[in-house]
Parts: sequence; structure tokens; C-alpha cells
Amino acid sequence: MIEKENHVRQCRDVVTDQWPCERPQLPDIPRLDRRNASEACALLCTQCYRNCTFLWFLREVQARLSALGTEPEEQDRSVPPAPSQQARPAKRSFFPPSLLDLLRTRDIPTQVPPLPLPLTFNRPRVPRCYHNDTTPELDSLLSEFCSNPDPYHRELWEGLRDSLEALEAREWPCSPTSLSMPRDILERHCRVLLRQRDDLWDHLHETLTASSGPTERVSNALLWPHISVLSVLSLLVADQWRHVPDSWKTTLLACAQSVASLRRSKRLLACYDRSDTDGFYKEAETAGCEGWNAVKSPEWLLLEIQNNITIRVQQAEVAQRMICPDQPGNAVSQLNMGEGKTTVITPMVALNLVNGFMVPRIIVLKLLLRQSLILLTQLLGGILNHPIYHVPFSRDTPLDKKMLKGLRKIYEQCQKSRGVLIVLPEHILSFRLVGLDLIKRKPKLAQKAINLETWLQDNCRNLINESDEVLDPKFQLVYAVGSQQSLDGHSDRWQIVQSLLSLVEQQTTELHAQDPSSLSVEYRGIRYPIIHFLRADRVDTLMNMVLSAIDEHGLPGLPLHLWNRRIHQRALSFIRFAHLMPRELKFLRDAFGQGTALRRLLARPGWKEVARGLRSHPSRCMMAVPFRAKGIPSEHTEFGHPDVAIILTCLSYYYHGLSYEQVRHCFALLGKENDPEAEYQGWICRAKSTLTPQLQVLSGVNLEDTWTFMEVLYPHLHYQKSLVDFYLSRVVFPKEAKKFPHRLCTSAWDLPSKPNQPLTTGFSGTNDNRFLLPQSAPQRDLPQLLHTNALVLSLLLREENRRCIVAEDTMGLQLQAEQLLDLISRQHPPIRVIIDVAAIFFDECDEVTVIDREGHCERLVSSAFKQRMGSCLLFLDQQHSRGVDLKLPADYRAAVTLGPRLSKDKMVQACNRMRGLGQGQSVAFVIPPEVSHSMPRRGTSTTSLDVIQWALTQTCNIFQSLSTLWALQGLQYHRR
Repeated sequence: MIEKENHVRQCRDVVTDQWPCERPQLPDIPRLDRRNASEACALLCTQCYRNCTFLWFLREVQARLSALGTEPEEQDRSVPPAPSQQARPAKRSFFPPSLLDLLRTRDIPTQVPPLPLPLTFNRPRVPRCYHNDTTPELDSLLSEFCSNPDPYHRELWEGLRDSLEALEAREWPCSPTSLSMPRDILERHCRVLLRQRDDLWDHLHETLTASSGPTERVSNALLWPHISVLSVLSLLVADQWRHVPDSWKTTLLACAQSVASLRRSKRLLACYDRSDTDGFYKEAETAGCEGWNAVKSPEWLLLEIQNNITIRVQQAEVAQRMICPDQPGNAVSQLNMGEGKTTVITPMVALNLVNGFMVPRIIVLKLLLRQSLILLTQLLGGILNHPIYHVPFSRDTPLDKKMLKGLRKIYEQCQKSRGVLIVLPEHILSFRLVGLDLIKRKPKLAQKAINLETWLQDNCRNLINESDEVLDPKFQLVYAVGSQQSLDGHSDRWQIVQSLLSLVEQQTTELHAQDPSSLSVEYRGIRYPIIHFLRADRVDTLMNMVLSAIDEHGLPGLPLHLWNRRIHQRALSFIRFAHLMPRELKFLRDAFGQGTALRRLLARPGWKEVARGLRSHPSRCMMAVPFRAKGIPSEHTEFGHPDVAIILTCLSYYYHGLSYEQVRHCFALLGKENDPEAEYQGWICRAKSTLTPQLQVLSGVNLEDTWTFMEVLYPHLHYQKSLVDFYLSRVVFPKEAKKFPHRLCTSAWDLPSKPNQPLTTGFSGTNDNRFLLPQSAPQRDLPQLLHTNALVLSLLLREENRRCIVAEDTMGLQLQAEQLLDLISRQHPPIRVIIDVAAIFFDECDEVTVIDREGHCERLVSSAFKQRMGSCLLFLDQQHSRGVDLKLPADYRAAVTLGPRLSKDKMVQACNRMRGLGQGQSVAFVIPPEVSHSMPRRGTSTTSLDVIQWALTQTCNIFQSLSTLWALQGLQYHRR
């Protein structure tokens, strides 16, 4: 160990002595891997050296500027005389020629060298069975799946069966481990392309710069247009291309194609030098301009040049389908993850749609907004010169005539400047609702808002990225209208919920004592327990136990034992069963209007899995709100049903606890109670013996003794259920638990265009949601991409992806976060990525961020780690397990955590953050107890085959649970 440290110190000193230099030489040390160490050292030093050189240049520029002096020249500050009435500006008789003017007056070059044939290398293709084939296992799984009579199982099975048949019928390229062709071939071809480009440019430049007579004087006067490769290529932009003489178009396209071919050749050499076999063949198998015509789409050629890419045939086919579907009407399509939907296809479609009359409107998820803005600005800016617009809008946006006029001006400017508009789905629907919301209060302003919304619908061509998630039935936007009103039953509504949750805690403890293997009850001191059901049937058992206790003893605010037997029995039936006869429902409505909270609380398990929590700034809204993902509240969103909001608010405060200020507030209110001492005894009842005798009575509490209150009393109180209930009943619910008389609703059904409007098209990497899409935007996949779903599942069945890690302790209970990380860190091969459906994470603005060992945070795009991803660990949370594309080393392995009710498409999206899956990268599934107990096993240990079967079943269950909501939204949409 000491010898190793000495060698490291010796290398460091040698490199330090050579700085600054781009490629330092390493000392001769016998045990040093000189090749890898030199490459790693050169990678770091090259970047630092270039930054250092740039800094020297800036300092030199600053020094020369400073030497010029900054003293202003003395000027005559007297007021100039007024111009005479006879003075008139002279008419301009001369305009400097533009580059387009030169093209109109010049003949095309007569000796344009022909373009050499592109260099292509194709891998041999063989049937799927010759590869590491997992389709027989998948076929066997589907055979079992089809026996289920449920219609959703049948629909999903038929889709996967067709996909599997397409996969088996398809020939796949072999995956060579090395490049067999000599490098000389690539170098020779690159030299030919370079010479051809230079010859073509020389002829072009000579033709455009040849001058004589008056034009020579113009040239000498520096009024000649600037002629460079960039200025010539900029003529391919649509608003310039239509003015280019037809005789010149072939020559200009040849010039652009020569540049594109040369850049492609250099990419091939770069892949060859870094032994990137897969990247080399992906590039080498596409010659350029395949599947599309550069004459019709010159901007696509410019897109290739500017972004150093080659448009593949498959990308061109999908883009053309997005631009002009083969069937009339809206449609969404599937393309496998990692095939360039955001980086290639979206810009291609946008470039084809911008025409000065139509506005391409790209609809993205909120988590992808920042990434899309940055990416499209880079892809469509520069020579292409298409501005990117983003106009956020919500109900909180102040709206008046001036604001509407400004919005109209921005949208028209976007249209005229051939810009691209990026929006969130909630921005579209929010602006659509705001006009309706204003009709009664401000009819004139409402009419202007509706007119602008109509203009947007008539002039925007929608393109939806991640269409299956954007058009999910769970997405809806609701405007509450009218004045807030108190809830029926008022305080009884939350007192019943609080009493019921106490009863659930008692019965859960009893059930866990009877059968500890059926559910996990996580006690953390005195706080409300966290409950995980490990067996689905135990949910019904717990519900029956709770109902039996209610039947026997009643519930505060709901005295069932005092009602007549007929009402008593029917009330219990209402709580227990999801469906009752209409006459029984009418009977209960006539008798009383309560009971809904009981049913909603007991009807289904998994209260903890509801994506909800408290905002970080509770002064705005103290109720629980929906979360977009774990730890990320959804802005401007609340739960619609008051009973649901009350239940989830109680649970959120139980688990989150009260803040120091909130506990102090409770003591301020305690003096107003009829019996403060009895109330205080209820607050400290749990673990009362841990308090000093002085603090066990209210009179012993000295609120002015800040240290004792903060260090002794507050830790004992802030998780006490009785105190939390007191705070909720006195502070939160009286202020926040309100309802509104009316609601304006929109859903995913409102996003696709209507028949008389520009089309809406979209794409996504998964299509399981095709059964729940709005009927106006059906799923229409390309026949040649039908194999996609089966391909992704077959990759997960490969040997390197079969490993599953059951994350439970010796008692079969769920691991704590530290234990889970320790388990993952001990895996072999090592796991470098955690995908929760670190070193790198996403901040509050959805920006990829890197944190080093010292705790310093920095954006990845500006960090030295951008070129050293192999030195990083990666953490992707639930929200960012879709749409995120990071280039990771080929040998990286990821741990994918599973959770209850995880659908197949979400699992597949998470796994495919590893873009090299099946080509060196791999995944392992981490299974918590609540999932492993519900997952059937085919053998002695759990494998990825069991995970896929479980995920397919969960998908069908989700379809079934969402089908009613989907149908209801469709009916509401057609009524509107």
C-alpha cells in the first residue's frame, strides 16, 4: 500500500512539473498501466490546457484594449444649427449587392467535380435465432398470459404476440467485436472528400468573386457581400432557398453534401480510433440522404451539417409520418427509446413545418422542458436561425387587455420569424379554460382570450413528445369556479377521518401480531406507522376488522350503533362494497350524506403510495397536494375531492410531523380550550414516561425557556398524533377544507386537434397506453417498427439482465435507505447507476447536476465531468426515469428499483436510460418485500422473466382501474 502511494505521488509530481502541456509524459513505473493512465491524464489535461490557453488569450486581448486608453476625445458640445428647410436627404441610387444578387447575375461553375460515392460498411444480417435469442422464453410467457379471460389481458397479449412475430421474422445485424477494415481505407476516403470539397469550393468562390469594371470598384470599396462556407450554406434555409435561382440549387446542394460527407468521414475515423464498433457501423450503414430528398428538404441537410449527424432511414420514415400521416387525422406512433426522437426527429419535423404561416407547437412533459429548450435552441439555432419560443401560462398569470395584446404579438412574431413554440400541456389547457372562467365576470376580456385561443388552435401544428405520458388519462386540469364554501358536516368530516385513522392503526397492530408475514408495519418512535401490505388478501382482512370495530363500538361523529338496524346494515354495506343497487343508494342519500370518507379510505390499499405530500411553503396551501414524483410537489394543483384531501393531509402531517413554529402555535391556542390540561395530556400520551415529571403537566411547561422547549419538549411532541390532529382541526382544516360550487374541467382528450384544425401527431418509446388514448389521436405504428416491444423485453431476458436483488432484511421487512445503498454497493459486477422508478442528479429546475466528493455542485454541461462520465455514479429518480439521455460508458450496470403498481411501460422506460442495453450495459432489478410477495416465481430464485410477467399483470390492472376515468373524460369532452 505504501509503495502504491509513493508511485501515485511520483506520477503526480512528474505531471505537475510538465504543466502546462497538453499531453504530459508519465514516468516508467513497472506496475503502471501506461496506456490507460496516459489516456486518462491526456483527457483531463487537454481540456484544462485549452481552457488555460483561452484564458491567456483573453488576458492578452484585455491588455491590448487597456493600452489604447479610455480618455474620450474633446468634442464640440455646442448645439448644432437647425437644418434649413431646403435640406433634403439625397436619394439612394446604389444598394450593395447581396449574395442572392450575385447568384442571379452569375453563371454556375462549369467544372464542378462530381461527388465520390459514399463509403459504406454493412454488417451481415442473420435471423434473430442466431443471436443470444430469448424469444422462446418470451413466447412461453405470452402463451400463459393469453389464457386470462380479462379483455385487457387479451388486448395486451395480442399486441405483444404480433410484435414477437415481427421480431422473429426480422433479420438482425451481427455484432462484431472489432473493426476488420484497415484504417488506410478510411483515411484515403477522407482525403478524397477533402480534396473534392476544396475543389468545389474553389470553383464556387472563383465564380462568385470574379469582378471587372463597376463590380470591381464595389469590391474594392468593401461593399462586396461576405463569401464563406457558412454564408453559402445559409442559403439552404427555407426563407433564402425559395429565392435561389433554380440553376444554382444543384451546385449549392452539391457543396453542402460534400461538407456533410466529409464530416461523416471524420466521424467514422473518430469511431475507429476509439474502437466504438457499434457507433462505427451505425454511421457506416447510412450513406446520407437515404429515405429523403435533399432538394425537397435542404434544411435537413443543413441540420446534419450543423449538428454533425447523419439522418438514418428509420428516422426519416418516422419524421415523414409525423409530418404527413398515411391516414387522415391525428395519430401517435412508437419508436424505440434511444433512436433520436428528441435530438433528430423533432427538429426534422419542426423544420418541415415552419413556413411563416403555421407555428410548430412542441408539447413536452414538464421534466423535459428545460432540456428541450436548451437542446432545440442548439439544434435549430446557428445557421438554421429558427428562434425557440416558450410562453408559460397558468391561472395565476395576470390577464388584461394589454397582456392579451402582448401574447398575440409574441405568437404572431413566432409565426413570421419561422419560430418553434415549446409548451407544456397544462399551459395549453390553462389558457383554454381562462376564457371560459372570465365569461361571467369580464365578458369582453373573455371574448378576446377565446379569440386568441381560437387563433392558436387554427395556426399551431402540434407535435407531442412522450405522447403516451402526455395523453395519460390521469392528466387533467380543473378550474374551481365560484366562492369557497364550507364543507357539509364541517368539523365532523375531519374528526371522522382522524378517529378512523386511529382505529386503522389499532387494527393494523393487531393484524400484524397475528400474521407478521402478511404485512410490514414500520414503527419509527411515536409517529404513525408506515404500513406495507405484503399480501393483497390482507387488505380485505384489515377492512373487515375495522368495520367490525365500527359496528361494535361506533365512531366519534358516526354513531352507527344508535341508528336503526336497516340504516346500520346498509351503511356498512355502502362502506364495504364498491357497487350497490340504485334503490339502496337512494335510501342512504335520503337518510344522510356521510360515509364517503369511510369508503374512500377503506376501499383500496396503498395510501402511502398515493403521490402526495406537503408543499415546502405551507403558507400558500397547508393541505396535502399531488406530487409529480417523490419529493416534487405539482405546482398549482390540489386534490379535487374534499374527503380525499382530508385523508391524505392527515397522513402527510402524521409522517412529516409539525414544525417548531406549528407546535408553538398549538400552545398559543391551548389556552382557549375548555380543559387545557386534559388536552395537553392527550398530546403527551405516547411515551409519556420519557418526559421529566415537570413536563408531564401543563403547568410545568415554561414557554419562555426556549432551550427546554426546543431540545426536550419539541422532539417529544412534533410526531404525536393527538397534537397533529389538534393542529389540523384548529388551524388547517377550518381555513383550507373548503369546496367550490362549480368546476371547469379539461383532460388529455382536449389536447389533440379537432378535424378542421392543423393535425396533432406524436411519438413515444412505449405504446402500452394505446388502449387509453383519446379517440381523436389513435395509435398508428409503422409496420417496420412493430417489433419494438418484443425487442425491448427480449433484451431484459438476456443473461446479463436476469439478476434480481430482493431488498429485505432477515425478517422479510423493507430495508432503510442506508441499508439499500449498502446492498447495492456490494453487488458484483458493480452497479454505477441507480434508477428509482449521487454523483449526478437533477436539481429543482430539472438540470443535470454533478456533485464531487467535497460536496461542490455544478451543472454537468459546464463541468469537467462531462467528458469523464466513467468517473461518475448516476442517480435517476422516478420523475427522470423517462426522456433523459446521458451517454454512459459501455460497461455500466444499473439497479432498477421496483414498486407497487408499476406498469410495464414505466419499467421499460427506466431500463432504457441505459442506451447500450444488450451491447455491454446491463440492469439488475431491486425488489422490495411488498413487490416480491406478490410476484410469482418460475424457479427457485426470481429472475427478469418473473419481473416481466409481474409488470404485465400490473399493467392490465392499471388499465382496468383507469378505464372508467378514460370513458368519463371522453363523455365530458363530447358534451363540451
